[in-house]
Amino acid sequence: MSKKDVNINLPDFWLRLDNAAKIYPAIKDKELTSVFRISARLCHRIKARQFLEAVHEIENRFPYYKVKLKSGFFWYYLEHQNSPIAVEADKETPCRAFDRQELMFRILVFKNRVSVEFSHILTDGTGAMEFLKTLLMTYFEKCYGAIPQSTEFYKPSEIPSNEEYEDAYKRYFKKIEIPHLKVPRAFHLPFSLNSKPRFKVLVAEMPVAPVIEKASKYSVSLTEYLTAVYLYSLQKIYSVQSKIKKRVTSKILRIEVPVNLRRLYPTKTMRNFSLYVLPEIDLRLGAYSFDEIVKFVHHQMQLETDTGRTFHPARQPPQDPAVRRPAHQHPPGQRTAQGRL
Repeated sequence: MSKKDVNINLPDFWLRLDNAAKIYPAIKDKELTSVFRISARLCHRIKARQFLEAVHEIENRFPYYKVKLKSGFFWYYLEHQNSPIAVEADKETPCRAFDRQELMFRILVFKNRVSVEFSHILTDGTGAMEFLKTLLMTYFEKCYGAIPQSTEFYKPSEIPSNEEYEDAYKRYFKKIEIPHLKVPRAFHLPFSLNSKPRFKVLVAEMPVAPVIEKASKYSVSLTEYLTAVYLYSLQKIYSVQSKIKKRVTSKILRIEVPVNLRRLYPTKTMRNFSLYVLPEIDLRLGAYSFDEIVKFVHHQMQLETDTGRTFHPARQPPQDPAVRRPAHQHPPGQRTAQGRL
């Protein structure tokens, strides 16, 4: 690999927004920030000197994150900046918007907790997790010496590869023209918005092992199980509404679930590479038991992540024929608007 291939700290270095990032500059504001957070809680209080040394050491390992959002004549783009990575005390509102003069990610520290916040314009959860992992492993080396060679993370001494900042959507997907598929409006929670600032912090913890055990009893993944729990909860909220409310609100319960495409298509990209599937249930066909919801979610998720039919990122997700099929076309045993045939 030539020096030009790997040296992306050049003044003229810039990136087009990837397919997932294009929507965010148009919709983000002080309330809808498009910022997400990943945190790690350590056993001991953070040692300031070693932590700052670790941040400095990894600073040039991820140069494609040291960018600012710029607007051109026709589109937004990312331009490289040499601004240092700031480390802040974690005292402000989480996931607040980035100023135009800031880098679009930040590192925050509070006692024994380390957090990173990224704009979705830069990356998705996988990219942020790998960045945090590299930061923590480098910090542990500063504090405790060498860590096992088998530990996988991006070494600060490594030279970034081109693949790390590729737009993987362009490699695996081609733009095609298809008719626009209208998706019916989904049920919205019947609650009033909070006054500004609308978002509050609610912290809850639970051991993951019992949840995974529950999911395994249904032979589904953790994501599928939790999605079914959400849909079941939404069904309960819908069911306690008044009869008038039920008549005027949508009876379709739908959840947007991100899917990490790196598990389907091999790439080392540290930018966005995910799509969303929309598992749903239709209460016009009656109430669902939790077992039924789990099965619906599992099969819809499997259908929409089948690499043989994965849809193009710009397309609307195809409708599940098991849900959308008119009543007179349902095979025996499937639900209809009147119940079961």
